Amino acid sequence: MFIAHPQKKPTMLERSCTRELAQLNMHKLFCECYSWGVTSKTSPVTSIDALRTIAHPARIRLYEILLQSGHSTVSQLADRANLAIGSASYHLQQLMRAGFVEEVSGPTQDRREHWWRAIPGGLKWSPADFLGSPSGQEISTSAQRMLTERRVKRLGRWNESWQSWGKEWVEAAVETDAMLNLTPQELSMMVAELTAVIRRWAATGAEPNDDSGSRSPVFAFLSAFPVEPSEARSRG
Repeated sequence: MFIAHPQKKPTMLERSCTRELAQLNMHKLFCECYSWGVTSKTSPVTSIDALRTIAHPARIRLYEILLQSGHSTVSQLADRANLAIGSASYHLQQLMRAGFVEEVSGPTQDRREHWWRAIPGGLKWSPADFLGSPSGQEISTSAQRMLTERRVKRLGRWNESWQSWGKEWVEAAVETDAMLNLTPQELSMMVAELTAVIRRWAATGAEPNDDSGSRSPVFAFLSAFPVEPSEARSRG
């Protein structure tokens, strides 16, 4: 969090970023669901057992599908995630134990159908919480690597299929990077600002009674981390 110099008043931007940082209780953000009228939210993962639960590609995929589709049956989820029904059921049980999904009533009275929904809030954790645990560091590194691979695959699919989208979408999409020279405090402030922007636009896309036919899921991800000076000079 920004700490003002004793003889210098914080600027308006610094005060705004301080408020955002106070509300930002995680450093690792996988996905965040904005659902109007929903009071239950997932909590940041702080235990090794919970982190081990979500550090599995099938479970992340099932959670992501539920965020996008709302309520789904086990068979529907298994089909979309390319899993056996028994496997999908097992992974859902593990996610429920960790507090990320819940079983709900379905639209029919068929007791043979089990319906599930994602608890909004996302799968999130701070690697800093596991610095004191070698096993926690190993699991966090594995989970981070898995999520990075998923993001890169999505980017690769866009690079291969952008021609199939209309001109308006192609012009709106962006890929960019920058090499900055910041302190840890300045990086935290920048992350707070950018996270606030993403949250605001996510809320715009989740407004109820929106009958706009031009909306489409948009994938955005943010990574910002220190690198060695030699790597910064090479720009490789």
